[in-house]
Amino acid sequence: DAARGRTLERLGRLADPAAAAEPAEGWATTRHEARRAALDAIYVALIERATDAEARGALRARAAALLAALRRADLTRAPRAPRAPRATPAEQPPGPPTAPTVAYFTLDEQVIAFVHHDGVDAVALAPLGAVVDLVRRLEEHFEQFRLGRQFATRHADRLAATATGLHGELHELLFAPLRDRLGPAPGPARPLVIVPQGVVHGVPFHALRGAEGDLVDEWTITYAPSVAAVAAPSAPSTRTGLLSVGCADPHIPEVRNEIAAVAAATPGARTLVDADATTAAFRDRAPAAGVVHVASHGVFRADNPMYSALRFADRWLTARELAAHDLTGATLVLSGCETARRATRGNTDGSDASGFVRASMHAGAPHLIASLWRADDTATNALMTRLVPSLAGATSTDPSS
Repeated sequence: DAARGRTLERLGRLADPAAAAEPAEGWATTRHEARRAALDAIYVALIERATDAEARGALRARAAALLAALRRADLTRAPRAPRAPRATPAEQPPGPPTAPTVAYFTLDEQVIAFVHHDGVDAVALAPLGAVVDLVRRLEEHFEQFRLGRQFATRHADRLAATATGLHGELHELLFAPLRDRLGPAPGPARPLVIVPQGVVHGVPFHALRGAEGDLVDEWTITYAPSVAAVAAPSAPSTRTGLLSVGCADPHIPEVRNEIAAVAAATPGARTLVDADATTAAFRDRAPAAGVVHVASHGVFRADNPMYSALRFADRWLTARELAAHDLTGATLVLSGCETARRATRGNTDGSDASGFVRASMHAGAPHLIASLWRADDTATNALMTRLVPSLAGATSTDPSS
């Protein structure tokens, strides 16, 4: 259906006299760059909240129009030469997952889990509508943090209690019925792989809380796009070292401290900070690094996820552009707001990832660490200054180590 829709869209453009009369390539490129610059300026204005609510609404509408025009132009441009596919061992086809794996699907308005552990077990869990409602409430809850640090501090107890309650309800619907099928009592070092689909992409399984506590204290949880991806062998990476990129501004001043602390704790780390953190410098240096860490503003576009963007010194880098970078074998850490969010189209095969999640897969990164929600500047700094050096210094290719 998605492919058919794209084909019809292209045919519609070809039948459009205005589109057929597109001027010369040089002029079109200039107009494309002007649209990008206008969109970059809108993102900055929205981040700085320099206008009233009505004006911000107008800016968002203008951004949507610019994105639509950019997407139409990108579809008509000559495609880039494809990168060579990532090499993978070919001794044998993928077998069953080696770690306990739970794959979620929806069928006939019901959420179903397929538990892969000593065989495969299908479990009917909950009505889809109940899960959709809880995820929507959780997203709305975290939207309150847009009101600022003072609001969050003043209402910290209430905000924490609400989040804990929603996490508990999601645990009862999506995980509690599966515990007996996942083997012996878990421990913090025991791996668990979640393969989400549809609305389940919005569930923070690490934070789900049952009678035993938070799942993150019981399991080492990772996410995967499919069960086949969990079971498939991967080639060892020849990349080494860390590239840490940061673009700070008055709204995220801790980014500079984050990059400095990460680099100080990681011998041989390479950094691109502020004016040096350009999209061209990032593209040139990323292919050599085993861990690529980007700390910056992130903007998620639910209406056009592949045009979600990260702020660099010269402009915003879209997910679509990131997908063309060479990150083969690297661990990608996106230390910015909503970099793990994705739009879903209700696919039943689980291939509904989009935004930076899809971009990292296309770029060849086997591991991605990103955020479902807005990232607090101070808290993110505290987390990343411990996490990123440990990733860069690990001997295993598994970031959960």
